[in-house]
Amino acid sequence: MRPILASLLLLCFFGTGKVQAQPHPQVAYFHLGDIELLESPFLEAQLTDLRYIMTLDPDRLLSPFLREAGLTPKAPCYPNWENTGLDGHIGGHYLSALAMMYAATEDEAVRDRLDYMLDELYRAQQAVGTGFIGGTPGSAGLWQEIKSGDIRGEGFDLNGKWVPLYNIHKTYAGLRDAWLHAGSDLARRMLIDFADWMTDITSGLTDEQMQRMLRSEHGGLNETFADVAEITGDGKYLELARRFSHRAILDPLVQGEDRLTGLHANTQIPKVIGFKRVADVSAGDQNDPDGNSGGNLAIEWDNAARFFWDNVVDHRSVAIGGNSVSEHFHPADDFSSMLDHVEGPETCNTYNMLRLTKMLYRTEPEVRFADYYERALYNHILASQQPENGGFVYFTSMRPGHYRVYSQAEESMWCCVGSGMENHTKYGEFIYARSEDALYVNLFIPSRLNWQEKGVTLVQQTRFPDEENISFRVGTGTKGKTAFSLRLRYPSWAKGATVSVNGKPQVVNAEPGSYITIDRKWKDGDEVTLTLPMQVAVEQIPDRKQFYAFTYGPVVLACPMGTEDMDGLYANDGRGAHIAHGRQIPTEEIPMLAGSPESLPGSLHRTDDEQIAFTCGELRFIPFSRLHDSRYAIYFRTIPCAQEVRSPDGLLRVNLELNEGKPAYSVTYNGKTMLESSPLGLDTSIGSFAEGLVPVKNELNPIDETYTLPHAKASRIRYVANELTATYTNRGGDTLQIVFRVSNNDISQTYRINSARHTHCTILKESTGFDFPSHTTTFITPQNRWGEGWMLTKPSYEEEYTLDEPVGTPSKYGVGYTFPALFHIGDDGWVLLSETGVSSRYAGTKLGEGTKEGLYTIAFPEKEENHGVGEATVTARLPLLTSWKTITVGETLKPIVETTSAYDVVEPLYEPSRVFEPGKSTWSWILWQDPSCNYQDQVTFIDLAADLGYEYILIDALWDKQIGYENMPSLIRYAQSKGVDVILWYNSNGSWNDAPQGPHNRMDTAPARHREMEWMRSLGVKGIKVDFFGGDKQATMKLYEDILTDANEYGIAVNFHGTTLPRGWERMYPNHMTSEAALVSENLVFEQYFADREAYTSTILPFTRNAVSGMDFGPVFFNKRFSKDDTYGNFRKTTDAFQVASSVIYQSAIQHMGITPGNLDEQPDHVLDFVKTVPTVWDETRFIDGYPGRYFVVARRHGDKWYIAGSNAEQQTKKLNLSLPWLAGEELSVIYDKEDRTAGLKTDAVDNEGRLVIEMQALGGITITTK
Repeated sequence: MRPILASLLLLCFFGTGKVQAQPHPQVAYFHLGDIELLESPFLEAQLTDLRYIMTLDPDRLLSPFLREAGLTPKAPCYPNWENTGLDGHIGGHYLSALAMMYAATEDEAVRDRLDYMLDELYRAQQAVGTGFIGGTPGSAGLWQEIKSGDIRGEGFDLNGKWVPLYNIHKTYAGLRDAWLHAGSDLARRMLIDFADWMTDITSGLTDEQMQRMLRSEHGGLNETFADVAEITGDGKYLELARRFSHRAILDPLVQGEDRLTGLHANTQIPKVIGFKRVADVSAGDQNDPDGNSGGNLAIEWDNAARFFWDNVVDHRSVAIGGNSVSEHFHPADDFSSMLDHVEGPETCNTYNMLRLTKMLYRTEPEVRFADYYERALYNHILASQQPENGGFVYFTSMRPGHYRVYSQAEESMWCCVGSGMENHTKYGEFIYARSEDALYVNLFIPSRLNWQEKGVTLVQQTRFPDEENISFRVGTGTKGKTAFSLRLRYPSWAKGATVSVNGKPQVVNAEPGSYITIDRKWKDGDEVTLTLPMQVAVEQIPDRKQFYAFTYGPVVLACPMGTEDMDGLYANDGRGAHIAHGRQIPTEEIPMLAGSPESLPGSLHRTDDEQIAFTCGELRFIPFSRLHDSRYAIYFRTIPCAQEVRSPDGLLRVNLELNEGKPAYSVTYNGKTMLESSPLGLDTSIGSFAEGLVPVKNELNPIDETYTLPHAKASRIRYVANELTATYTNRGGDTLQIVFRVSNNDISQTYRINSARHTHCTILKESTGFDFPSHTTTFITPQNRWGEGWMLTKPSYEEEYTLDEPVGTPSKYGVGYTFPALFHIGDDGWVLLSETGVSSRYAGTKLGEGTKEGLYTIAFPEKEENHGVGEATVTARLPLLTSWKTITVGETLKPIVETTSAYDVVEPLYEPSRVFEPGKSTWSWILWQDPSCNYQDQVTFIDLAADLGYEYILIDALWDKQIGYENMPSLIRYAQSKGVDVILWYNSNGSWNDAPQGPHNRMDTAPARHREMEWMRSLGVKGIKVDFFGGDKQATMKLYEDILTDANEYGIAVNFHGTTLPRGWERMYPNHMTSEAALVSENLVFEQYFADREAYTSTILPFTRNAVSGMDFGPVFFNKRFSKDDTYGNFRKTTDAFQVASSVIYQSAIQHMGITPGNLDEQPDHVLDFVKTVPTVWDETRFIDGYPGRYFVVARRHGDKWYIAGSNAEQQTKKLNLSLPWLAGEELSVIYDKEDRTAGLKTDAVDNEGRLVIEMQALGGITITTK
């Protein structure tokens, strides 16, 4: 049979008559019967398709045709599209599928089924008597309307019918294929009669009426009529083909114009196939209807088809070779709908694009056509068949995480079922092509070719694409040697191909994208081995957005994404059952891939030598064609391995990177490295977020906020920053967000954890690190160990700072360092580390011991803190936001002192119950100590507060015993009568706290607090000082928060001592006024060592502790000795002017002064006037000059008045040349050091250039105010 069929094909391609075939196409194809598929996925797909086809009942498919012919159907129509208006379309596809399946397999059962279909259709055609065959309901009336010129066509409608032209095109094509592939003479006669019928129907229609009709989808009728013209040699059918060519689509294509956006894709592709077919047949025609040469028409229409192909393949197709969203062409420069919509590329589109590709290649055998054919065949067509039951796919969703729906043989009758039945019958059609003396190998599919004209066979064996080697064995039989050129496709995706003949390597002069040509006389048994190295590559989505697909050679890789909620995976007979209506996974749940296009291929690691399989972290990738009954992702949003976020001025830059699943960051300022690559991440009870991370997305957002701070160093702050939120998933699928906010000098960093599987999470370890350059020196304070007695309150941030020690120097106690921590990066600048945003949902953290290389890593509290009470880890409900780590960076110390980073990223946790007024307070305890907490001494200090005009008196520890609760009402009333409000001291008294001072057990539980605070409110107490906390555990942080929250309810301001660092609390808790958390003035009383170093301390704390929060140092001592009557105790080494300056240098919303009643008679009026009126909160703060441990000068503004204060820790006079440009020409009052070390007053002025030259004595100070 095959020689006869081959001659029939030659007749149809090269026949003679009125219409001449194109003289000599450059290549011809082999008949399907000349190619036998060998074992491979393609043979398996063919056999699966055979079973599917033969499952269908031919009588049910024939039912619409018999009905419309007035005959009694033998069985009811199939459901779905076959009984809702498109009746009969599957029958036409079925003819094509049977014809090609028979040609490919010579299965006689298939031939019998085909013959039966043709016989029954012939019976219907004869019954009608006009040549018509069709199943559209009401066909007779419809075609009479059309013939009469009553044409109402648009889109999917023609005269109220569902695409009847499209429908009958399937029958035309089926009859043609039954003739061309199966040699059925009956099919040929029926086809010609059917074509004559259409000639009659349209003969009276004008061109305008024809074009109006063609607005309705009509398949590729122009192609089939051109085929009939070539089969018969009769030009009238070519004229019919031209009339059925839709000019609204053709004309722009001829002009090279893309007007495809918004059009129904599979309506247009068959038209273009027809344009190409008409061009090929017209090449032998003498004239077209317009009087032009047939050759000119052929060139124009051929170019139009090629332009269309280039446009769709290069600009409108995704990696699998498919195109369109919800059946329509979307804008070529916007593939967002492709990635968002569940209705991705339609299989029919690719079926037709391959038919067009085959036609174009026939007259222009270029590798680019074969490359596309291979890509689409492997990744869309082969992938569109369910390998077990043969179901077909309509929409292949490109939405990451979605899935496909498969047809069921007896229920689903969509268009893609019809084309799907055909797809898997003809895998052999493009493997080989030929010219007179050349054999082209286009596809690497195991097969046996019989080249009858040459008497040659070629057996191709390979496991491609699972392996790179393809072997060919030439058979010449008894003919001996046969000369021909073997042309092996060298795919564009391959590099470094090698060829051997009979084991001998050959020189390969060809380049990828061409053919490797071997010219020789072949003898029987010659073997050729072709090796095509394959590499993982990435392919960007065509609109250039940051979505990439992985490929391996021609194979598109896909990642399985689970099998949950795949509603309707196997379609029923519902009208829209071909659409995957199940849950759409939110895009933020889809992992992202970190890397550049150059680095991404290296992130995949092959896991199987026998089959294509890769992993990328926790993700698995396999060929898309092998992934079924599953959700999947082909395209992944990518983010750079290194994502940069810059400050608004561009000088401060954070580079976030992911190295093999481990996050890290680095920091530069003005091009200089401040932090080298430093680790990030968390270890938690629900899994690690420090390794094995997969990126999901990066978001950059600007921030521009203004807020007020009534109790700080600046009253109104504008925060301008850029925020990077990098989202990752860990191995368990839980989410981590790493957030960086970068303003011009400040970096704030936090983590957010969320999980769909868990409600709570325990953070076991925070991996955040700070890796400093090796030449860095430190100004950091060691954390003290826990212990007995007073040491139970450790750590309470009361240790001395180091001074310019090298990084990595072991800490004094071996348990790391507390915040804040200052680092000097040599000549490059300064970095201040701290923490903010700590509430009851987190613990206070510290820096662990540094390495010699300069890496410091975050550490949680020691488990022994608080006498072992409470967990050292953090547990909270999800989503969980950690504390913010802050990194202040500058080339000078100015940004360090002026930073507002502690407040910028936090928000108030509640509204203030009243206005909590700042102010100054007298305080007997600091010099008169515990015995002074008696009624009379407190009256004395109330009077002192009144004389000084101070707002408050602090009644310190032991008042409950030495004054007594019973006497407090009268004492408080006395203070109020003097215009002085009362602050009371309390012991925090956790269960572990054995500090003897009282009141005890008033602050540690909610009932006790409420009773005590109600009592305070009844007496008009305005504030509390709560002491002896110790430790940074989450439980302790909750106690702080509970005290603050409850105190706010009762209108009580709060000051903490023996405490942790207040981390943003002035903004978070509006009634938080100040905290200690430093080596403060009480130590001057305790040890002469600290008194000797008072000036040194005053030049360290403003750069560190007081830079990040208000600090209750307790400044201003005029006693020469730190005692009640100034006759004993530790000696003060600093000058009086230094003490005056300390009231400005140290910022605290409530400033507890060390002034005693005797000082009023000792100090001059200008000193007393100053300490009476100096503000405690400021509208603006500016750093002027200084160096930690040496000297410090700051300017603070309150209203319109500036206060400039300095202190000198050095043992010699310090000459200052201050730059005060905003005060140029201003007259100033200066409190300075006289030679006798008392405080003098003089007038000075800033020169017109904004300079002021002034001196500070050794251990002295200055205070300057504008007039």
